[in-house]
Amino acid sequence: MRGARRESITAAASCLLIGVHLIGAQRLSAQELVAPSRTYSVPKQQIPESFLGYLVGLIDADVQFSLDSERLLAALPEFRGRQGDPFQLLKEVARRQAPDRPMALSFRFPGDLRIPIPLGIFGYHPISVSVSRTIVLEERRFPSRALPEAAAGVEVLSRDYEYRVTEGYARFHFDDWLVVLSGGFLQDFSVEGVAIFQYRGEWRALMAGRGEQRPVICWLFDLMRTNLILKVPSPLVDLASELSPG
Repeated sequence: MRGARRESITAAASCLLIGVHLIGAQRLSAQELVAPSRTYSVPKQQIPESFLGYLVGLIDADVQFSLDSERLLAALPEFRGRQGDPFQLLKEVARRQAPDRPMALSFRFPGDLRIPIPLGIFGYHPISVSVSRTIVLEERRFPSRALPEAAAGVEVLSRDYEYRVTEGYARFHFDDWLVVLSGGFLQDFSVEGVAIFQYRGEWRALMAGRGEQRPVICWLFDLMRTNLILKVPSPLVDLASELSPG
């Protein structure tokens, strides 16, 4: 199953800083008030999807940023006017580090939403994801990480960025017939952790969570070919268990 896929700067900065002061949040640097250069993006030969390539490139370069929908569209103009694209619902994505806190990646939507996954069958969408207005994921970074592998000795992940959901939620929902058709492989689950890394030289994303019938559910995405890898290597299943400890 595949691919289950801006009023001046001074005025804006003043409003933002007042709001930040009122809620006691950290200040944003001047660099964070504009979209980082798209040159940070991972080359399209490695991650063809524009938003993912941009986001992973910023994470990989350890860039702190706060991008509302207008700054995102300024950085990624190809998404402008694409009605019905889930990307249009994203109000802000940010990567910041508050004092005495780990680095965190956050996503903000207009409210709590249930979004159809753009995998349609005659206009019908059997998969959806419900998300809270804000989702925050705390980050851990590893230049490399060795994972034991019984058959091959050791598998090494490079540029490994791991996240655990610390605020909000994201839950995947599958229609009953699809659960049956998949033999139970697909089932509703809540996302508890995500990892983005290079595995055998290629970018992968691992999503981990828990469902009612399976203790650990993990999905592995090939970000170069934009597809879902059904057979997850055992070392990555173990990593999923760490990301979703229960």
